[in-house]
Amino acid sequence: SARTDNALLAFDTRRLLTEPSRALIGRVPVGDAPVGVAVLDGGARIAVTNSNRFGDSNATQNLTIIDAQKIASGAAAVLGTVPAGVFPRELRVTEDQKTLLLTNFGSKNLAVIDIARLPLERRERCATFSPVRANRRKRALSDLMTSAPGTARRGRGSSLV
Repeated sequence: SARTDNALLAFDTRRLLTEPSRALIGRVPVGDAPVGVAVLDGGARIAVTNSNRFGDSNATQNLTIIDAQKIASGAAAVLGTVPAGVFPRELRVTEDQKTLLLTNFGSKNLAVIDIARLPLERRERCATFSPVRANRRKRALSDLMTSAPGTARRGRGSSLV
């Protein structure tokens, strides 16, 4: 990720060695100060954490979900966003490829995200904040909630998404 440019950059690895100035495939705008990146669905989608590391350190942030096939299209590759905690940082996909683990460094918790419920198609972003949209966001977050196999309760320091 290009943290200070709020973008995800994709490169052709062969060209990085032979023609570095022509290796850039695409630049996708994401949220503030992206940090973590995870490849999902065998390379079909990409999740990026938007940490807002240099802004309001107590504000909750989100993940940007990107269609990997459309990276060269820039902003058109963004499928949507998923709410996260404060300073979402690291992402890992479980071995079965069904769950995304997200550390929210500032919230001091771990989010467990069902990959099958992440945005699959492009969604328009809201231009302004409103309480109605905030309530919809909370409902959308609760719709994403799941528990990992073998975990039936929330303990201190963890959250389920």
